[in-house]
Amino acid sequence: MFVREPGSGTRATFEEFCMEPFGFEVKTGAAHVPSNPAMRQSIEQAHYSIGYVGLGFVSNNVEVVHVARENGQPFYAPTYENVKEGIYPLSRYLYMVTNGIPKSGSLTDRFIDFVKSPEGQKLVEQCGYIAIYPKE
Repeated sequence: MFVREPGSGTRATFEEFCMEPFGFEVKTGAAHVPSNPAMRQSIEQAHYSIGYVGLGFVSNNVEVVHVARENGQPFYAPTYENVKEGIYPLSRYLYMVTNGIPKSGSLTDRFIDFVKSPEGQKLVEQCGYIAIYPKE
């Protein structure tokens, strides 16, 4: 079993959804990896291994696990569509935060405007995240 390093947001999400509700914890012998790309590579290279990555790091060289929100409910694949529709249970939102409302025209204000623009959202998708607007 591969796990992310302590402090990883991916690890925190996995522990919150998959371990803590059942009283599980990471065992001493688990192999720690420093990043999503390293996790994917470790899983690809070690037969019968298991681990977790962010959706943008899934490749055709690994098998994804379909999961259900609760016992007896349908299982869903980790696809962009299922995450965007809110039906894939192991997903989370990412937020941009600022120290107060940015001054109009400031670098922070312009950056936020860029991220929200169609060009910025295209980059968001290219990085493996889900855009906040529907595709045209």
